[in-house]
Amino acid sequence: ELSRISIEIPESFVYTTWLRNPPDFAYQPDEERIYTPRQEYVRYTWQFRDLEPVEEEPFMTTMKDYLASLNFQLTRYRQYDLDLTWEEYKKEIYDNFKPYLKEQKRVKQLAQKITYTEESLEGKIRTLYNFVRDSINTGSYLGEGPDEVMKKREGSESEKNMMLVSLLRAIDLMAQPVLISTRENGRIDKRRPHPGCFDHTIVLLENNSKRMFLDAALSYCPYGLLPPEDHTDFGLIVNEEDTAEFMDIPSPETVSMALAHTGEAILHDDGTLSVTSFVRYEGYRNVIYRKLLEESDSDSDFVRTAVLDSMFNISLQSFDIHKGSDKSEPLVVDLDFTVKNYADIVGDNMYFSLPLFHKFHKNLFRLEERTYPVEYIYPRLNLEEMTLLLPAGYEVLEVPEEYHRTMTGHQFDRTVQCENQTIDFRRRLLVSKTEMAPEKYTYLKRFYSAIVDADADQVVLSNR
Repeated sequence: ELSRISIEIPESFVYTTWLRNPPDFAYQPDEERIYTPRQEYVRYTWQFRDLEPVEEEPFMTTMKDYLASLNFQLTRYRQYDLDLTWEEYKKEIYDNFKPYLKEQKRVKQLAQKITYTEESLEGKIRTLYNFVRDSINTGSYLGEGPDEVMKKREGSESEKNMMLVSLLRAIDLMAQPVLISTRENGRIDKRRPHPGCFDHTIVLLENNSKRMFLDAALSYCPYGLLPPEDHTDFGLIVNEEDTAEFMDIPSPETVSMALAHTGEAILHDDGTLSVTSFVRYEGYRNVIYRKLLEESDSDSDFVRTAVLDSMFNISLQSFDIHKGSDKSEPLVVDLDFTVKNYADIVGDNMYFSLPLFHKFHKNLFRLEERTYPVEYIYPRLNLEEMTLLLPAGYEVLEVPEEYHRTMTGHQFDRTVQCENQTIDFRRRLLVSKTEMAPEKYTYLKRFYSAIVDADADQVVLSNR
């Protein structure tokens, strides 16, 4: 109902302030001068009433981007000017990065040793990326340059990427560090730099007029993809130039981002379902689920809490996880499990609904209205294809009809076919547009409500 803050600042201190997401962009604080025997103060008061609440919703980057906030930056103390321009801010960072940007004999020797078996330039870049990602542990900030990182085989996330910059430069490639604010840290306000505006460093590689962004900090991220949290609006290139250049971080391309479940299932006459299936994670699904696998207590825990998280009454018989020889390969999980009470038996009839894995039990979007965009981060495809063998003596009375629904950047379709005591089921949900404006929210909510209804449609069997 009431948000108020008062700050008393001695005249010897000068601050600049700026509001993010204010209810009134022209708002100015109240000022009151306070005189004491020793010093003169100015009291500033900001006050707002009835600020609109911000409720966290699915596919929302970070609350920081939408909350009303007041920011302070010290710009002057007495005669000392502390207010930095973006150019001055970049120069300070560049001075800290210099040890990684100048040619060093030991780094050049290491780069040649790592890449001597690679003939193609692409192979050399990939090898250096994989070396930094896999051979240098992610730890605390050292602050002592590439020699210490090589010696300890450890560095912070930003130091690992600075090491990659140094190695790429050692094979005569144009690599530069780029400061970014990760999605969790929130969007950058370009009005002025301030501590904490950036929280990560990635690599910009320019080769034959082609630009590529790399981040070797995370052990589960394959070559060629930035981690999802790196996909922000733009970054600040750190180089020796006098000007400060911001560069857009490209949105993920519409490559395969599939989460695919395929397999066979046997429905027994007591309503139990026996399933043999494999799950395939591609693109960013591969990145995210490799991270979950890496952070899980065990492979079994990963299967139960990540792969089968949406299912109930599960009894897991066996599984096998295929990681591949390279992290860019899809992660595949083979599964054998049973689902008790999958079908409801009422008299002579048996009732159950499809899909098995991707079912929406309720709408993801709850609010009647939304004032901020829906952000998916990356395109995605959910696919389920199952062949279901029916119990002996049962015949099909009713199956869901073929169903298709589309809206901007979204497609949903379902097919169900019956033949020779089997049901072939296919469900596909494609999201190709990564951001939806608030004005489209009502249509998006209806789209997902229609999917919830479609997923509730039942198959009816009878043994009469």
